[in-house]
Amino acid sequence: MIGPMSGRPEHPHHAAVQLRMVADPVSVPAARRFARDTLEAWQLAELAEDVTLCVSELASNAALHSASPYFDLAMDHQSGAVHISVGDQGVVPAAAVVRSGFPTDELLRGSTEILSATGRGLVILSALASDWGVEATTVGKRVWARLIAPGSDEPVAKPAAASPRPAEETTGLPTGWHVVRLARCPVGLSLRQDRHLDELVRELQLVDGSDEPRPHALVEAIQSLLRGQAHARHLGRRIAQDAAAAGLDQIDIDMPVPAAAAVEVQQLHEAVLRADALCRQEALLTLASDPDIMSLRRWMVHEFVRQIEHADPPQGYADWVGASGGSGTSVEQQRQDG
Repeated sequence: MIGPMSGRPEHPHHAAVQLRMVADPVSVPAARRFARDTLEAWQLAELAEDVTLCVSELASNAALHSASPYFDLAMDHQSGAVHISVGDQGVVPAAAVVRSGFPTDELLRGSTEILSATGRGLVILSALASDWGVEATTVGKRVWARLIAPGSDEPVAKPAAASPRPAEETTGLPTGWHVVRLARCPVGLSLRQDRHLDELVRELQLVDGSDEPRPHALVEAIQSLLRGQAHARHLGRRIAQDAAAAGLDQIDIDMPVPAAAAVEVQQLHEAVLRADALCRQEALLTLASDPDIMSLRRWMVHEFVRQIEHADPPQGYADWVGASGGSGTSVEQQRQDG
């Protein structure tokens, strides 16, 4: 909801968003971006620094210490207050994060006992949030905090024992974010193309550090593009690995990404094609992508662009291959790819 242009923006009465990410440090930058984009959509830029710092710490703790495959970041805005929470499905219980009833002032003094278990995350929550807490859930635990916008009529509370609003009830994404669904993605082929990309990147890094002519621009382009959407790639990989462990041949992979992902996946695909050309010239030891891997990557790019830029519904891989004549590519595209 957009408020009037003059005076203080009219905040939405109630809004909520949620993002699931793989519990890995590569997800932390995306969690910060998600938080910033959400606050911008809610016209609460004045809270951006504090909220993103809290989100960064909570996401980092979940990624490094929860022993969970995923974490869920939820943000809820109501009446000038922003509630954030990070929930996980790990085996580390809520009681291990902070002892019940432990005074906030001892956290601020940097109690060695607490910091050894939680890092600095709860110290930052105590310093920035008006209210925070840790609670057990049916699947793990959740750490939450409430931050008050300047000038809000919301009362400032002391740390409570329970979250004001369950994270499971929050839905949606901030403006400019999309969920790209790779429908009926072939599990084995998906993992194979991911391993090939890892091998390609590793060798490019070795070449870049050798005395041989170094493809600086190509190495930097691929590494930069992979960092930009690392959270989506790692989430997709984890979902595919879970599906493989369950004996599934196909799986729907849902990846929440900002709109910029449509352009970035195209740029990454073009960079990988250039690296493949080096492989075919035997400038690299890694084998070039085989036709199946190339086909899958084209489909992935196709889906990102269609779903983000045109809001088209997902098209399963097999359907896409069938529609493109059985190879997943046109004759002209095969010629361009070498």
